[in-house]
Amino acid sequence: MADRDVAMLNEIRETIEIQTQGLMKLLGIMAQHGAMQKEILAACTAPEPDGESPLVKALTQLGAAIEGQSAAIARIEKAVTQPAA
Repeated sequence: MADRDVAMLNEIRETIEIQTQGLMKLLGIMAQHGAMQKEILAACTAPEPDGESPLVKALTQLGAAIEGQSAAIARIEKAVTQPAA
């Protein structure tokens, strides 16, 4: 093999090693994020003294707010699409 070919193969090998190191680092970060997300979810779903988790409370409030907004939108749509009496 020519010196040029050897140099090119070494450059390719080095590039692959650098990319592999970067991907391994990325996998480590993703694993850390997954672990943190599990901890956050566990903290959010842990029951409070009254037995209900803060996450369930927040989702219930969000659902109620969405229902209220849907009703308001329906009233506005009715007022806009129907002629005044």
